Amino acid sequence: MLITYQWQFNGANITDATNTSLVVPNFQKANQGAYSVVVNVTTNVPVAPATFSAQISLVGAPQITSQPLSQSVKLGSNATFSVVATGNATLTYQWKFNGNSIGGQTGSSLTVANAQLSNEGAYTVAVSNSIGGIISQPAQLTVLVPPLLSQPQHLPNGNFQARLQGGANHSYVIETSSNLSQWSALTTLFYTNGTMPFVDTTASNAATRFYRARSGP
Repeated sequence: MLITYQWQFNGANITDATNTSLVVPNFQKANQGAYSVVVNVTTNVPVAPATFSAQISLVGAPQITSQPLSQSVKLGSNATFSVVATGNATLTYQWKFNGNSIGGQTGSSLTVANAQLSNEGAYTVAVSNSIGGIISQPAQLTVLVPPLLSQPQHLPNGNFQARLQGGANHSYVIETSSNLSQWSALTTLFYTNGTMPFVDTTASNAATRFYRARSGP
């Protein structure tokens, strides 16, 4: 009976690694991954090769235990993202916006003050130490812009028309009321940019009708 061994790293054979044990000298970040050994037994009766594997990582490399969370805030409000990470000291942080580093933002939390539409996007943080580094999952910031209804007018056919303005790529619900206390949804509009017209084709059926817009789902 003949027993042979072939060690692999991430599924690829390691050259000259054919012993019963494998030593990786001067283990570095690039050496992290899946190690496996294929054991082949040659006998008079065919035996299928057996594969044993294990995931090897650097001890003390940063690990994120609490990811930054996506959030929605009103225009002009503050938004705060935070991360919790473990690993050998000293941990360093670098926050990024849409993949680009934010100058001076090197703490475990980030506050976006007076949030504007230009601040909408994906926020991540890179955590590193002398052993390695890791990047958080992206947290999305959405800035809610109060909608504005303008240019109201009655059309010759009895319909009512107005124009909606709000935050780009947001949904808004147009609601109507006859008494300013009970409101019902008229339509939902997905606002892109500029001003968006809407028409109430049932306006002629009501003696008095008020309109308002609110952020949609």
